[in-house]
Amino acid sequence: MTISDPIADMLTRVRNAIMARHDSVLVPTSRMKLYIAKILKQEGFIDSYEVLGSRPQRQIRLHLRYDDKNQPAISGLERVSKPGLRVYVPNGEIPRVYGGSGLAIVSTSQGVMVGQQAWRQGIEIKKPNSPFIVLLVLLSPPGPGYQLDFLTPGIWPTRASSRKQIRHRPKRRI
Repeated sequence: MTISDPIADMLTRVRNAIMARHDSVLVPTSRMKLYIAKILKQEGFIDSYEVLGSRPQRQIRLHLRYDDKNQPAISGLERVSKPGLRVYVPNGEIPRVYGGSGLAIVSTSQGVMVGQQAWRQGIEIKKPNSPFIVLLVLLSPPGPGYQLDFLTPGIWPTRASSRKQIRHRPKRRI
C-alpha cells in the first residue's frame, strides 16, 4: 500500500498508540523518520527507539514515555507542513511552541533539527527560495485549566496568514 505522507502516518501511529496506552509502536523506516525519532529521544518525548529487521522492510520501534500517573510525555502531535501545503519560515520567525515547553521540528539545509537549535545556530538562508520547513510540532502536557490548542499567539509569520491562528486559551465553563 502506498502512503502519500509517511511522516503523517508515523505521527498518526504514535498518536493512536498513546491513546491506547501502548508501551511501543512500530513504524516503517525512512531516513527522515530516523532523524525525527532521534530528536524525540534527545528531547525526552520517548524512552528509546530501535531499528528492527533487514534492509528492504526495516521498521523503527519507538518506546513511548509515560510518567508515574500514566500520563504520556507527548500530549499532542501536529504535522504543520504537508505535501499539499508547505509551510516555510525564515530563521527569525521559527515558532516557539507553548513559550518553549513544546517543540517544533524543522528541516533545514543542514538537516532535521529542533527549531530552537536552528535559531540558536543562526542558520542563514542562502537563497530566498530555501527557508526552513516546519515539519511537526510536539507538545508537552500543559498545566491544568488549559485546553490543548497548540501554539502561542502571534508566532506564525505573515506569509502563513491563511492558516488559522491557534492559541493557548483557558477552558470555557458551561
